[in-house]
Amino acid sequence: MPVIRTFISKVKPGRMQDAMTLFPTFNRLFRESGAAHFTAYSLLTGPYFPGFSMHGVFENYAAYGTAREQIMQNPEAVGAAFGADAPLEVVRALLQEPVHTTASDEAIGDILAQTQVRFTLIVRPHRGRASDVVQRASRLADTIHQSGALGASVQRVIAGTDGPRIWLHSFHTGFAEFEATRNAVLESDVWTALSRSQDDSATRMQNALCTKIAI
Repeated sequence: MPVIRTFISKVKPGRMQDAMTLFPTFNRLFRESGAAHFTAYSLLTGPYFPGFSMHGVFENYAAYGTAREQIMQNPEAVGAAFGADAPLEVVRALLQEPVHTTASDEAIGDILAQTQVRFTLIVRPHRGRASDVVQRASRLADTIHQSGALGASVQRVIAGTDGPRIWLHSFHTGFAEFEATRNAVLESDVWTALSRSQDDSATRMQNALCTKIAI
């Protein structure tokens, strides 16, 4: 089972330029420690704007555990992420598992490489309704992909600061494609059914729009 390590960080006042210089270092450290993929996004909306989200994808928990030990023993990594003079403040640290994706494992790298814009929907399942929420999110992910997105992925939070959450990511080549996909989804039967449903299975926590940082 792949595991995704996610960090969400807020930029300290006056430190944006310093923060932008860190991502090549984070990318190198994650990839050298065994991450299959590493991506970083600039948050355009939400409570942590201006801020960033970073994601390392590992083959399984064993690979993640090995990588964590290697990274945490690296003073460069610890200082850049958690040092007193670090330009970023880590506000969320999560472990996630993908539960549905519209792409094969072999295609994920190409999708991430082509992505310039990502949209994220975060919901909190109500007690006993997590499987229902995953099913609905998976149907929506398929519809998003069929409507023109590069791909879509549903992930569940296994451990983190916010408790149980389901994340739905959609990946886009740019804002024009995002808009066209969004318009097509809003006209779809799946969206119509979801938007009219009276079933109280989850609470929407946040929508987030991001742009990928070139590394």
